[in-house]
Amino acid sequence: FCIHAVTVSDGVDLYARTSTAGAVFAVKLSGFTLQNMTSSEGAIPVKQIEQTGDTLLTHLVKVDTSAAWSYSYSYQYLFGKLAATHDSTYAYRIPWTTSEAHSVIQGYTGAFSHSDAGLEEALDFGMAEGTATLAARGGLVVEVEESYSVGGTDTALKTQANKVAILHSDGTVGLYLHFKKDGVSVTEGQTVAKGDLIAYSGNTGYSTTPHLHFQVQRPLSTWVLDTVATTFTAQSGTGLTLSLGSSYTAID
Repeated sequence: FCIHAVTVSDGVDLYARTSTAGAVFAVKLSGFTLQNMTSSEGAIPVKQIEQTGDTLLTHLVKVDTSAAWSYSYSYQYLFGKLAATHDSTYAYRIPWTTSEAHSVIQGYTGAFSHSDAGLEEALDFGMAEGTATLAARGGLVVEVEESYSVGGTDTALKTQANKVAILHSDGTVGLYLHFKKDGVSVTEGQTVAKGDLIAYSGNTGYSTTPHLHFQVQRPLSTWVLDTVATTFTAQSGTGLTLSLGSSYTAID
């Protein structure tokens, strides 16, 4: 994904450009510094991107065509459909190998890190480094990171967790974090089914022990990342809300 600028007769067109078929994400342009230019839309809204190639974000117009002009800006993007309606009837697969058991070591609104915005309805599962992690729900792999090797409680590490993000059919995104370095088994643009191997657990990023972080999220038009509650199928039943301190055995 990138922002692509095209100079036209009366100014500049800014496009969102992506080559990943099926990717859905929201883009926000901000921090504009305009000299002798103005945006054709005034305040630029958050835009939903649902196609490959170029999607026009805004047209910057020269005010005085005979004078010098310039522009600068910043941008942010979030994968998923804006305000997606999560399928609350969907029971997620326990994301590890069948008959294997792991426990919830941090639940919803957990004091260590799940009280932060965008993490409130996340789950942490304790597991040894190198444990196979499977997709809890199928979809399109839209983001992969596996270059980091360090974990700890320095807040700078919050952006340095290895990860896999999977776009679901309802427009939400499953986010899996803290994989070991070079421990991801899928690539961006790949379609995976529920139960497919996606990576191997680790201890990278903001983390005190090897574990798997899992959450389902969606972007909102107010540029808030919203997490949603999820239920699971395990050996003990289906439609389960997982509890802090409890251990769960995976089943196909």
